[in-house]
Amino acid sequence: ILLKERKKRIQPGLDDKIICSWNSLLLKAFSEAYQATKNERYKELASSLARFIKNHLIMADFKLKRGYELNIPGFLEDYAFTAEAFIFYYQISFEEEYLLFADKIIQKAYLHFSDGKTGMFFYSPDFEDNPVARQTDIFDNVIPSANSVMAKNLFLLSVYMDKPDYRKHARQMLMNVTQHLEHSISFFSNWADLLLMFNSKFSEIVIIGQDFKNFRRSFLGENLTFTMFAGREKENETALFKGRFINGKTCIYVCRDKTCLVPVYSPEEALEQLKGI
Repeated sequence: ILLKERKKRIQPGLDDKIICSWNSLLLKAFSEAYQATKNERYKELASSLARFIKNHLIMADFKLKRGYELNIPGFLEDYAFTAEAFIFYYQISFEEEYLLFADKIIQKAYLHFSDGKTGMFFYSPDFEDNPVARQTDIFDNVIPSANSVMAKNLFLLSVYMDKPDYRKHARQMLMNVTQHLEHSISFFSNWADLLLMFNSKFSEIVIIGQDFKNFRRSFLGENLTFTMFAGREKENETALFKGRFINGKTCIYVCRDKTCLVPVYSPEEALEQLKGI
């Protein structure tokens, strides 16, 4: 009886927005969950979501939409979180197009969000109609600040793309907030993570050869803090892969600061090398 009467009432509105930055946060979460648990379902969800973001939220000129079917340009958090999500998804899939997309998104952010005076990025783009004010977001709250995520993206892409200027810029952004880290760490936790990336033993695991994807799966479930992955079947001209292909073998290089140990041929050997550097 109550249900019959309730159906006569006006139904509450449904918030069905599909926000770019929020879905990018979810893509990163699925990628990290797959690394931690080996659950293939997480990788399937990550793959589906990555394709959706690529196909529906990124325009032909690499500008981002704020959301699906929303006629609103993306804000800095959309660019930062999407680039970050694609970097993390690349590390579990080795689908290079997503790494290249991340770099294109960063370049577009430089073009439309960069503050040339401070080295930080504005929250709104320069092509937005009559913005009241262009604010700079630096505080890590419920979600990380867009600038801290951008700085971490620059750090990682400086290695992937061999772009020292990216690393230099990431360091500059970190220096801009150093005074806050000393007194208000709870509001700068993601910046603190970047500080550890600069000062810790940050490593790269580079896998090259026919079985590069199978070898990558062998690292699932390992707690590899401050470690990034790269992999492909054949070498190319980028610094991570140039001159590292050995015909007939799948090699793993454990590297730090552009210096690599001798190649090994099993994930177990690579993990032992990691412990010693």
